[in-house]
Amino acid sequence: MDYTKEQLINALCAEYDYLCHDDFNPDVDPTLDEYMDSLQDYTYEQLVEETCTDEGYTLDEFMESWVIKVSNLQMSAIVYEQPQDHEHS
Repeated sequence: MDYTKEQLINALCAEYDYLCHDDFNPDVDPTLDEYMDSLQDYTYEQLVEETCTDEGYTLDEFMESWVIKVSNLQMSAIVYEQPQDHEHS
């Protein structure tokens, strides 16, 4: 299956967020936004290489593993606002 550069970046960010969730060290680890920004400059081939996939763990398996997590990551970024009551004077 073919993936877009955006899909690869989103999956890599979901993986990064998962890996850094309990182990984040602000002195050495980039933030999720910084990591995502750095991936923007990668070529398609470099993004695939960043997934660390090969014959034993394919790109399709990597993407399948992180598709659900990408959806969850995007959902966690949504800010829900409570409707405000406006009093009529």
